[in-house]
Amino acid sequence: MTREEALHFVSFLMDDLHERREANAADVNSDDRLIGFHQAFETVVVVVRSHRPGIRLTDEVAAILARHYLTEIGWFGDESIEAAFIF
Repeated sequence: MTREEALHFVSFLMDDLHERREANAADVNSDDRLIGFHQAFETVVVVVRSHRPGIRLTDEVAAILARHYLTEIGWFGDESIEAAFIF
């Protein structure tokens, strides 16, 4: 999957201060990290960004924040999973 393809699966946006909301491809900017997860036949992408303009989070930090958020809202069901892709 490419970054452009992942944009079709954007569902949530959050920052490193835990501001969160639903989102779509139009909400994504160039410094954002796209963290994708697959569960069964469903794919979800969480857009993760720094609260400071121009700062790009590391893969590790962005993936951890996204996984914790999806676990918190119950997207994973009983068990959280690792990110399938990071852009």
